[in-house]
Amino acid sequence: MANITSVVEFCNKGLVKAYSKLRVEFVYKAWHGMFIPTNFVVLIVELKVIYQWLKKTAGFSETTEVKPHLP
Repeated sequence: MANITSVVEFCNKGLVKAYSKLRVEFVYKAWHGMFIPTNFVVLIVELKVIYQWLKKTAGFSETTEVKPHLP
C-alpha cells in the first residue's frame, strides 16, 4: 500500500471537497483488510468518497472490492 500518511491526506481532501465534516484519522492494516477510524459515523455518500481516494492512492485496481465491515 502507498504511504499511509498520503492515503489519509488524500481521503480527507476528498471529504473536504464533498463538504463533509468527516475526517479519516488513520489507516491500519488489519486482518485481511484495513481499519479506518473516523471522527464521526460514516454516511454512504462519505464512504463513496473514501472508496474513490483509496483506489487512487492505495494502488487498488478497478476490480478491487472495497466494502465496509460494520459490527
